[in-house]
Amino acid sequence: LWLVTDFYEFFYHWIGHVSSAAWANHKSHHKFSNPSPFAVIADDAVDQVFRSLPLLAFPILIPVNIELLFAQWAVIFYIYGTYLHWGYESQYIHAHNPILNTAYDHHLHHSRSIKNKAIRTGFFFKIWDNMFGSVQKDKCFCVRCQHAAGKRTMKDFAKIKIPDYSVLLQPGFWLTSNWDFVQ
Repeated sequence: LWLVTDFYEFFYHWIGHVSSAAWANHKSHHKFSNPSPFAVIADDAVDQVFRSLPLLAFPILIPVNIELLFAQWAVIFYIYGTYLHWGYESQYIHAHNPILNTAYDHHLHHSRSIKNKAIRTGFFFKIWDNMFGSVQKDKCFCVRCQHAAGKRTMKDFAKIKIPDYSVLLQPGFWLTSNWDFVQ
């Protein structure tokens, strides 16, 4: 179930970037190019319905322990999703590992993936992006590569304008349909 669910998550997310109709619903998730943990649930209603569809489909199609299904869903999609969106590259899961998507991969996704340009739309495993070619082809800008090049120092960090994520806590942010600022 884990692999099937992860492929489903990848595929509907990939469709959200390559289809104009799906992008219209998904683009609000890309308001911030550097995601925050709030972004793991910051989707339009249509995206939320499609994301949770396996929770309905699996128990109908195959015998499954629904409590374990919900627990797996919580771990994979909300705990791991928070890690992917927290904007911090862990020293334990290297961005160049061949198996797992990392916070770097998802930052790359939020900063470079737009309408008709799907980059790193996978959630847990990198295999789907590798199979569909939705990988970054430019030079890597992960922390390790940047540090090796003498970049991303504390002095550089002090110059960064940090976005005001508090707008995510205001209902008006979610109720507006004006997302023209997202490509």
